[in-house]
Amino acid sequence: MDAIIYIRWSSLEQTKGDSYTRQINRCSAFCETNGYNVLETVVDEGRSAYTGENIHTGNLGKLVERFERREVPEGTIVVVEQLDRLTRLPALEVVGWLTRVFPTGIRFVTADRGTMVSRAAMEADQLSFMSLIFDSFRSHGESKRKSDLLLDSWQSRRNDVAEGRKRNITGVCPAWLRWDREANEFIAISDPDPRLDRKLIVQRIFDERDAGVGHAIIARKLNEDGIPSWGVGKRKADGWHPSYVYKILHNPAVIGEFQPRSRRKGEVTGTKIGEPIPNYYPQIISPAQFERVSAAKQVMNVGGGTKGRANLLAGLVHCGACNQRMIYLKKANAGRARTNPKTGTVTVDKSEGIYLKCSGAHRGHRCDHKSNFNYNWIADAVLDNLLNSALRDNHFEQRSAMVQVADRLASARRELERFEAQAQTALDMTLDPAFKHDQRIKQRYVNLGRQADQQRELVDKLDTELAASKGQVSPAEHLSRVASVRTSLDSEDEKIRAAARTKVMDALQRLIDRITFQPNRTVEVSALEGSVGWQFDDKGNMINRFDLTVGLHEERLRNGILRRDNVDRQDIAQQIEEMKKRRLEAL
Repeated sequence: MDAIIYIRWSSLEQTKGDSYTRQINRCSAFCETNGYNVLETVVDEGRSAYTGENIHTGNLGKLVERFERREVPEGTIVVVEQLDRLTRLPALEVVGWLTRVFPTGIRFVTADRGTMVSRAAMEADQLSFMSLIFDSFRSHGESKRKSDLLLDSWQSRRNDVAEGRKRNITGVCPAWLRWDREANEFIAISDPDPRLDRKLIVQRIFDERDAGVGHAIIARKLNEDGIPSWGVGKRKADGWHPSYVYKILHNPAVIGEFQPRSRRKGEVTGTKIGEPIPNYYPQIISPAQFERVSAAKQVMNVGGGTKGRANLLAGLVHCGACNQRMIYLKKANAGRARTNPKTGTVTVDKSEGIYLKCSGAHRGHRCDHKSNFNYNWIADAVLDNLLNSALRDNHFEQRSAMVQVADRLASARRELERFEAQAQTALDMTLDPAFKHDQRIKQRYVNLGRQADQQRELVDKLDTELAASKGQVSPAEHLSRVASVRTSLDSEDEKIRAAARTKVMDALQRLIDRITFQPNRTVEVSALEGSVGWQFDDKGNMINRFDLTVGLHEERLRNGILRRDNVDRQDIAQQIEEMKKRRLEAL
């Protein structure tokens, strides 16, 4: 008789233990004793039977589907160490699941007792089947009790930290920190060698990203500088990767925050529980810089290489026919005479040497939009029309006294978010029938609302102070600064050129959503989340300046007006035109 061995364990941590070895040995010995021919072994690593994860999304569920499709030899049985390897769901759910899978012809047998679980066995011996259900109920009850105890334990730890009775929930922390038992606090990992000082490395990553450098380039520079990646054993990566740089840049632990989470067995990230706990970790990045960096879009370096940042529009350009990226290409033979070997005709390549083309069409893959667009004409058109708006005052800020105001503002905003979230939670509780008459909950909601109002006033005040401390200049002075940056884009000094191009690319990435090259050889630029746009011809001449969402706004405005009582519908067109005018003037 053919057999398939099924092995499962719940926790990924058990992978390091003897769970697999114990189960495979017992099941293999059982098969050998009974003369079963083992076809294969199916493993669910880190899959919970208590939640039914192995049945719904795991390999056990996929094995059942194979039985349904008759992809398994007829008569094959599935051998498990014991029944709870299959499921620890509540008894009624177990019965329902078995009832659904029995028609596939699947049969299970346990290696510990030799118990056969099949449709025929259930019908032949109902007493044994009831005993099976009782075992399932007991297994589920034990799992639930352990789960509840564990959840209560973690919740108690979280409460102790939130109320100041304990300093930490667990010793686990980000890779740039460690738990110091003597000091009873987390501290940053420092070292006399800058390549091993993790605090300095994190600060370097943020500074470079703040300057507009992309994740891939940051990772490459770290590898080139010989900075070893973090981790231990199998968890130590082979060098730095852009994905890990991204995780560091978006981890609020760098500003001291800890977000408690509840994770089911096998999960990596889990679900957020409660509000973030401030000052849990040591702060090594200013809140203003974290807010600024985490909100910035990634600067893509597509085409033209990264040296000197040749392609200022990298990551923004897309084909209007297939939505694939446009690539940056150089013609090395620009201006060179060519002779046709068959006809003897001499032609001169008149190309400007640099152009943009659909990557799909260039590779002959899923696109017929083979037009080439002169890069210089399009880039100049974008810079002429958008650079002044893209390079706001923050691109010329000096690290001075305004940094302190920016940090205070960022911290105040996060505090306001916490108050608002807590107030919403309290409001939800007041609507719960269980807390309907609890005056303490209502009073907490009122108090949190007042704190949020006070915090909102502080945010507005600091916002005003920051605007004043930036030293915003007149429009004429701003145009002069922008012109200076524009000139530096082609500076002979490599450092000046690279700094200017990094600043401009970062500014364009923050403003522009996408640049689309249409088959009719027009170029459309969408900015500010689609609220405004420009249209150019293939030589960079502006054809139109328009609001890409006017149609949507017109529909909303028209519907809003039509819902009013006693409205003069002839006013609709006039109001729409006024709305268009205000939106364009806002630029």
